Amino acid sequence: MKICKYKFKGYEEYSTVSEKIFSDLFGSSNDNPYFQLAINEAVINAAKYSIYGINAAEIEIEIHVTDSDISISIHSVTKPFDVKKYRNQMKILLNDPKVKDLDWGDYTAQTERSRGFWYMLTACDYLYMDINGEEITLCVRKDSLNKQLTTRISQLVPRFLIRENGVIT
Repeated sequence: MKICKYKFKGYEEYSTVSEKIFSDLFGSSNDNPYFQLAINEAVINAAKYSIYGINAAEIEIEIHVTDSDISISIHSVTKPFDVKKYRNQMKILLNDPKVKDLDWGDYTAQTERSRGFWYMLTACDYLYMDINGEEITLCVRKDSLNKQLTTRISQLVPRFLIRENGVIT
């Protein structure tokens, strides 16, 4: 297992750090620009919702790479966020026959409502947030990096999990 850790302050520093991250992950090839976009979205959210503000956010990234999987955790002390309520709102979409089989882009139309979160769900096999919303972990199997992506709500919502007291549900 390979573990890489990065710490930086403010979103601007991420541009320098991201070059190292993507080089460590993908080398000279970029097999999955969507996974890279998901990481970028998670980092911008960590900075945007930081209690210190976007330019002073203290962000930590930890990457675990095994022979079969990649998981990337992004942490920042953020403003309060009700993760359970958000996931429950997303689960309601699964019970609506008019919505569940839509692509998320058709559902959100031209708004930016949760756009970054949908990008993350599209690019990952699953993701989980800690109960207070200060850390998100994006997980993908290496053999699915080149998979056909789905944007269908019914396939994406179940990928959103929550970690509470060390248990992922």
